[in-house]
Amino acid sequence: MYGANTNDGDEITNAMRFLCTRPADAGSCVITIDHLPKSAEARTTGYAIGSIAKKRMIRGSYLRAEPTSRPAPGQARPGDPPHREGHRRRVSARRPAAGTPAPSCSIPASLRPTASPGGRWSLQAMPKNDDGTFRPTEYMERISRYVEDNDQCSGRDIQEACTGSGKGTTKFVRDALRLLIHEGFITTIPGPRNAILHHSVMHYRKDEDDHA
Repeated sequence: MYGANTNDGDEITNAMRFLCTRPADAGSCVITIDHLPKSAEARTTGYAIGSIAKKRMIRGSYLRAEPTSRPAPGQARPGDPPHREGHRRRVSARRPAAGTPAPSCSIPASLRPTASPGGRWSLQAMPKNDDGTFRPTEYMERISRYVEDNDQCSGRDIQEACTGSGKGTTKFVRDALRLLIHEGFITTIPGPRNAILHHSVMHYRKDEDDHA
């Protein structure tokens, strides 16, 4: 709409100075949205099409969002951005072992549309375990509360209570229960006919989880 040639560095620079730099200098948070090339080979770079000036003008973070649900735009996971001034890579990247390359650093977050007027989006941090795997904190708290109220319940009881009526998936519930047992929040008790029953030892709350 501005009329700039996307492959001309000078035109892109002038356009971004006019459209982005002015409100940013005035104290606003400016977010620009672009798209990747269509060819699979060009997409491997992870950068938007056109002039390199697009990247050079960025003062904060440059994010690549990958869809995690299709075909509806349900979620997107921002990841592995080059950036400056924010220093996020320096702070959050783990120190690599001697002789190994530095790891790429991605934002453990999920971009979700909300039900609020105007079609707003929210960026929600995704909790992770120490090994980098997803930590299902919502399911962990749901299971913990259920076992607290239903002492010596079976695994099937937990599965049916926490996955029924669209409350969650079977895999997340299994993973959450395994973590609760491993970390000592829930213990197992032998039951009749080789059943495994569950007993609450400590209350788990995601708001008190350092990984959340």
